[in-house]
Amino acid sequence: MTRRCAATCSTSSVRTCVFGSGDWTIACGVNEPAGMEPDVVVRVPVVAFCARFADRLPLERVPFGVDGDVELGRSLLVAAPAFAGR
Repeated sequence: MTRRCAATCSTSSVRTCVFGSGDWTIACGVNEPAGMEPDVVVRVPVVAFCARFADRLPLERVPFGVDGDVELGRSLLVAAPAFAGR
C-alpha cells in the first residue's frame, strides 16, 4: 500500500512497519511517487502506533526503531497526529 504525506523533506519516502498490523511506504512529496527503496524505515508496535497517531502517547513514550534517516523518522512520529486530522 502506498500513501502520501506532507513532511519536511519533499523527495523522501518512509516505510512504516507496524508490528501486528502491516507496513506502508509513504511518499513525503505531494507530487512524488513513493520510492522502492525508502530513505528511512520506522518500526513501532501497533498499540503505540495507534496511540501516537491519535495523539494519546507523547513521542518520548513511543518505543520505535529507525533504520536510515533518523531525523526523517522522528519527524514522521512528531507529526503523526496531523495524519489523523488532529
